[in-house]
Amino acid sequence: MAPISFKKFIQVLHTAILLSSEQIVEKNLMLLDKYFEEYESKILDEGGNEIIKKTLVPKTVTLIYPHKVQTGSSANPDNFTSIQEPVEVPLISMVPMEMCGIKKATFTTEFEMEVIQDELQIYFGKPDASLLKKSAKTNLGKLEITLTPQETTEGLRIITEGYENFLKRQIT
Repeated sequence: MAPISFKKFIQVLHTAILLSSEQIVEKNLMLLDKYFEEYESKILDEGGNEIIKKTLVPKTVTLIYPHKVQTGSSANPDNFTSIQEPVEVPLISMVPMEMCGIKKATFTTEFEMEVIQDELQIYFGKPDASLLKKSAKTNLGKLEITLTPQETTEGLRIITEGYENFLKRQIT
């Protein structure tokens, strides 16, 4: 069993954590492609000239939603009929944003360690014969790293809440 530089081991873990974070960000940006469609919109610039700008519009689905309507005399509060009304539901309002990242990832390992030429070296697995001879200088260590996701960004939270409020206004 060959020793591994503890410093290099930590660098590899750090790189893996950074790559994981980047992949989560990329996955979250893919929400735009998944829940929005691109359209070209005509708008006026500051000079009053018409320009075409690409705009993202939420993908929606039309659902039939039951709605009670009072019938007959308003003096009798029990006279209601149920009608079905179409409701435009933005798909992004139906997705829990917590699904977009890692809840928690923990990496735990135990190792033997020793200083060789002023650098901390670690050994994984069963020690070999040469390590057993040096057991007086070898210490045991344990490393636990916990990854937690970043909070949902304020912008994404506000956009999602806006579409949820739009949906609520349609059905209340």
